[in-house]
Amino acid sequence: MAKDLLTRASRRKKESSSSAGSKSSSRYGMLILLVCLVGYNVRKYRGTFEGFGAPASAKNVTTAVTSTSTSTTTTKKITTTTDTTNTNNNIFAKAFHDSYGYFDDIPLVDWQRHQQWALTQIDHRYMFNPRRHYGNPALWYYNSFNPVFSCPQVKRVWGVGDGPKYVCDPHRLVTVAKRRQEEQGHGCLIYSVGSNGNYEFEDGLVNYLGTSKACEIHIFDYSRDYNRPENAPRNMHFHQLGLQGSQQNRARGEFASFPQILQKLGHENRVIDIFKIDCEGCEWDSYKDWIAHPHMRQVLIETHELPKEWDHGIDFFTSFKRNGFAMYSKEVNGFGDGKYYEFSYIKLHPQFWNNETTLVT
Repeated sequence: MAKDLLTRASRRKKESSSSAGSKSSSRYGMLILLVCLVGYNVRKYRGTFEGFGAPASAKNVTTAVTSTSTSTTTTKKITTTTDTTNTNNNIFAKAFHDSYGYFDDIPLVDWQRHQQWALTQIDHRYMFNPRRHYGNPALWYYNSFNPVFSCPQVKRVWGVGDGPKYVCDPHRLVTVAKRRQEEQGHGCLIYSVGSNGNYEFEDGLVNYLGTSKACEIHIFDYSRDYNRPENAPRNMHFHQLGLQGSQQNRARGEFASFPQILQKLGHENRVIDIFKIDCEGCEWDSYKDWIAHPHMRQVLIETHELPKEWDHGIDFFTSFKRNGFAMYSKEVNGFGDGKYYEFSYIKLHPQFWNNETTLVT
């Protein structure tokens, strides 16, 4: 009997020891698997975000992952990249690149949602008959071309009613101006075509930015001299000059085409951060001159009724998308019985409009 009890006790001890060893081995194996998965995901993360054009200054950080058992200690090194500033951080690089350096804090997954939305919107309620209601501008505007992009902080600059405009994240202009000042020796540039002496937009923008040094503002209006003593200290420059299309021949000295204005002011190679245009109809004759300008960034425009020819009207609106502009604001102007509309656009890189990009969830 005693011998039998000793045999059973010995057997239980061996089984217990074997079970403990099996559990220890299982834990060790799971830990090794976890280390491998971490290493794979880090390498995958780096490969996903590299090459989108963000500034290259970064530092390498080595992370040590240690797994320990009763008899051995294993150390696996994983090298990843951590950037020194938000604009350098790879998770923001895609938005930074596609917005020409305007958005420096939108993560990739959010940016791709912006992208998917822009690529899947339709331009007309009546897709198979977009001409429907073209003879009635109020109805056609209502059923055609809506915003396809959402800026994080759109601001109405400044006030309510006619004159102020919606601007995409105007606070970013200070950062853009500072960066450009360091790189090129000048800050941001704003054109305001058509003012009728109303400085609400220009004054509001300077007040909002909190400085007159960030942006150089040029105002154009041919009807009369609306210059003010306070313009100079606010970095505003008034030009008694109207805008016309390159093919038009109005009175010289009173009107000029967009290329002529650029040449006159020496701005041929300057980035125009905001192009605000409210010129009571000149948009239809001049748009081909300015919409394809390679350095245009935002366009804030009021349209007035519609051209008589359908081809002319539809080409105007489709030209924005062809030239990389995404609409982020649309509102009816109350003074035109529904026939005047306010639109705001931001230019995005051709890679943003690449329909092969997939959404990260």
